[in-house]
Amino acid sequence: ADTVATEAGFSSADCALAMLQLRPGAPMVVVPSTQAACRPGTFRLSFFAEGGASADRSGVHVRPLPAGCSTGSNGEWASQYSGRGRSRGQARSTGGGSRAEPSFGTNPQFALWREPRGVATSYDNGDDDDGGDDAHVRLTLVLSRPERPWAGALRSPDQMADAMFGLHVFLDASDRHRVERAPLDGRTDQPDAPWLIHETCYTPSCELRCTLKLRLDLAHRLLLVPATFGPAQFGPFHIAVHSDRALAMEECVVCE
Repeated sequence: ADTVATEAGFSSADCALAMLQLRPGAPMVVVPSTQAACRPGTFRLSFFAEGGASADRSGVHVRPLPAGCSTGSNGEWASQYSGRGRSRGQARSTGGGSRAEPSFGTNPQFALWREPRGVATSYDNGDDDDGGDDAHVRLTLVLSRPERPWAGALRSPDQMADAMFGLHVFLDASDRHRVERAPLDGRTDQPDAPWLIHETCYTPSCELRCTLKLRLDLAHRLLLVPATFGPAQFGPFHIAVHSDRALAMEECVVCE
């Protein structure tokens, strides 16, 4: 996880002061914020280096980072599942285990897609929507789970291996509905089957992350499939996505 080097402010309405020690080649991210959300206003961010020199003259460079998009969703590997949204199916487990298990396709699925320009756009690099590198996105995916509900399984010698978790990323170029569950039974003879483009290692920790750069056309979607190593491992998790493009994410449902 990222480390907070220092935190200052929230005691004065006029200014906040902090001292930092920089190492060559190790950039820091400075995040100005108000104490409460939804407090619009302007601010000025100034940097001063040792000896009274300005930041630029001392070799310290300050660059604004492009605005990005962050989204997330809570999920659960559940022992019973009755369906949601458009269709309600029969009760079944969503703890499908890894891709080595025949039940892998029952794991929760999350659809991730690009928003078209002008719809909740938080980053615009000036390219046309259908050309250049506009279809390329940078993603940081974070899968986490609360420690307390998983403590027993992760400490048990008999259950720890099965309770390890990982994340699978599929590209779905079919004409399915945006939030329709896709068949992930491992068959390769289906012309519209999603393609596995990335999978993480399984870990007994409570957080894992990966960073991807890929092409994602407006007509396509990614399927994020978290899974435990063994089947029938039940408990909550959270999946978060951070990107340089405007994205939308929603848990998939069974559609008829």
